[in-house]
Amino acid sequence: MISLVLLCVTIGLGCWAEYETKQISQRYEAASEELYTLADMADWSRAEQVITDYLHDWKQTVPWLQILINHEDIDDITLALERLHACIAAKDATACYENCAELKENARHIHHRDAFSMGNVL
Repeated sequence: MISLVLLCVTIGLGCWAEYETKQISQRYEAASEELYTLADMADWSRAEQVITDYLHDWKQTVPWLQILINHEDIDDITLALERLHACIAAKDATACYENCAELKENARHIHHRDAFSMGNVL
């Protein structure tokens, strides 16, 4: 009976973790697209405000997210956000495009690694 309860708790926590990482992945994928668009329009003041907000939110998310996923994956997103912030401050559209693509891929990677799939279970 205890084993069955523990199995249910483990599966439940796994589903919850997948849901949370999917939400985070989607949020930062959308952030990369929004920042790409702002850089393309050369709306640097709005881009600065947006990246600052995303960095602030990310730094609040990191402490509890470290329980769920690999620190290296978290560091990749942190670094991509900070590089993007520097590119926006420098008003360098080309570098922004590159870092937006990097942020998008790193965000996708969070959910891919934590998805409740047979490959990840095995």
